[in-house]
Amino acid sequence: MQAAEKVAELRAVIGGKQIVNHELLAENVFQTTYENGVIVVTNYTSLPYDYEGHTVEGGTYYLTQEGGAL
Repeated sequence: MQAAEKVAELRAVIGGKQIVNHELLAENVFQTTYENGVIVVTNYTSLPYDYEGHTVEGGTYYLTQEGGAL
């Protein structure tokens, strides 16, 4: 996915929504929860991170929603 497509994807699901929680899951891996229930897990490392059975590759993010996938 190209950078512009990634930005468009994020904007479509979290554009204008307030952050209600931001937490450190591991060193340089963060979970951000928005008011609409969307969760973004961002992995700033070069190594994969396992998030609830989903692999978040290094330098990428994973989108989900409280109560299930988007």
